[in-house]
Order: sequence, then C-alpha cells, then structure tokens
Amino acid sequence: MSILRDSPYADDHPFSLYVYNLRSATSVSWFSRSASINTLRDYLWDVMRLRHQNAHHAEQGFARTSAETVLFIAASNTSGAIISCFPLDEIGVDRINNARNDEHEKMINELRRGAYMGNAAAAHNAVVEQGVDADESGVFEFVNGATIARLDG
Repeated sequence: MSILRDSPYADDHPFSLYVYNLRSATSVSWFSRSASINTLRDYLWDVMRLRHQNAHHAEQGFARTSAETVLFIAASNTSGAIISCFPLDEIGVDRINNARNDEHEKMINELRRGAYMGNAAAAHNAVVEQGVDADESGVFEFVNGATIARLDG
C-alpha cells in the first residue's frame, strides 16, 4: 500500500494544493504507467463525455468543467501520469461515477465478446478518500514526487 507523502513545497504551490485536495476530499484518479498526460486526458475526456472546449484551464495547470462541476489536476513522475478528479457538486459526483460505471460496463461487454484489449491509455482508476487509497491501488506512487502538468497541452 502506498502512502501519500507531504509536499516539499510552500502551501500555495500547485503541488501542495494537489496534496491538500487529496487529503481533504474524496476523489477518483485515473493513472497509467505508459500513457502521456495528453493521452490520459483524451481517454478521460472520452470516458466522461467531455469536449475539450468545455474544460477551462487555470494558470497552475488545474482544469475545471465549464459548468464548474469537476476539478481536474494532472501530474506526472517516473511512474507515469495521473489525473485526479474532484467533484465540486452533486453533478460532478454523478459525472465521475458515470464515467467509472461506463468504463466498467464497456470492459465487461468486451470481455464477454472476447474482444477486450485494454483501454486506449492503459489506465486504471482508484478512489482516494481524505488521503487514503481506498482501493489499495498504489495510486500514490503516481503522486509522490510528481510535477503538476497542464491539461491543455
């Protein structure tokens, strides 16, 4: 089980804000050892049925849906890429849960047909509840020592 380490930066640094959000909220993160941030983003936008023009990007690399329902924070390190999704309201919770459910249903249907080849980003997802890896997925391996990445690249 991986543990979320403290940020080595000042409290107002984007990475420190990321760690703070992971510790103070429930989120879902999609992560991949092999996909770039852009590939993972494109996969996640597709799963969430989000158009690129409906994501608004902040200076520090964070993004939000145009309706302000989900906050996205991306980071990468030597383990790979990660995008964490923080719901900002009930619509955001539904959007994230629907994405996870749709992803799972698609995988099950492809498995039944004998056609499952994995997803386009080789991505996995995990729930983080107030700084705890609820799924014991090793998700913090992708956070610790990471650098915040822009999602509009």
